[in-house]
Amino acid sequence: MGTPDTVRKGMEFEAAHLAIQELVRAFEEVAGSSAEVREEYRALFWAAYGWWAKITRTSQAISMMTKAGLGVEADPLARVVIEHTLTLHWLVDEAPESMAALEEEGAESRDKLRTEAIEAEWKVPAGIEEPELPPKGDEHPLRADIVTFKGLTQLYGEKDDYVAYRILSGHVHASELGSKAYLEAGDDGSVSLRSSAGGDALAPLTHAAYCLIQAARLVEAMLISDRLSRAVSRAPILLGHNPPRPQLTRRPPKEEKPLPRLTLTAGELADAERLAEVACAALRDAGATLSTPMKSQKRRRVMVDVTAMPRPPETHS
Repeated sequence: MGTPDTVRKGMEFEAAHLAIQELVRAFEEVAGSSAEVREEYRALFWAAYGWWAKITRTSQAISMMTKAGLGVEADPLARVVIEHTLTLHWLVDEAPESMAALEEEGAESRDKLRTEAIEAEWKVPAGIEEPELPPKGDEHPLRADIVTFKGLTQLYGEKDDYVAYRILSGHVHASELGSKAYLEAGDDGSVSLRSSAGGDALAPLTHAAYCLIQAARLVEAMLISDRLSRAVSRAPILLGHNPPRPQLTRRPPKEEKPLPRLTLTAGELADAERLAEVACAALRDAGATLSTPMKSQKRRRVMVDVTAMPRPPETHS
């Protein structure tokens, strides 16, 4: 018999495994067939399904790793689950505009990778072309929600999620915490080398079970059938906890006066650029301060923000 604390942790450990197993089985049933999706969720379902699959499979991996004594090694995966789960809530809560923001973010990410590959003198595969990106200043307003995970947790008031995310990050990056995980300091100042890391294997497992229940509930609401209903009902009972749904809190709009913008459109982008050069030169001569021109090949237009207005014309009496 162990101590009461050891017994309690053992029970929680087993409960989390059972909850994850329940939802993994339900996921596999859904994944092995076609899905009938409610009309209001069809535009975002494929992105939501992909993230749900990631959350489920990663939670399954965490379950397997913690059973094998690889608790600290599972910490990076638990961070993945936490981030994907809250972002999945954002995808649903801000639909359909969240899909447009996500697609725009994906295009920019691919463009950055393409640019960096070219700079590193990698051969860019055929067919990978420069994507059409919005001009600076015209990005989708929801893009800012997912720039950082800290910002997303603030949007939902989920401070605990960010603290857990930061703690788990210590085993994602090359950190001081990670360097000490396999060492054990003695009272006499000696240091012993460990073959396995110390730490609490229950933490990543609990995070995974908790988030997986939240994610499965979101997907259940999207499906016409009730194939997930039984598992979604049973998993919180098995876990012994009923995770609440994160609630999105809207930020008050920023009261910023928009900058005046000069927009020049022509039949060809080159013509719009020439017009912009003439107009900008005249404005600068009059004392205006201008931003760097923003160009859109698709719309064949050039936009310039006026950051400081030109001097008023002199009047003569």
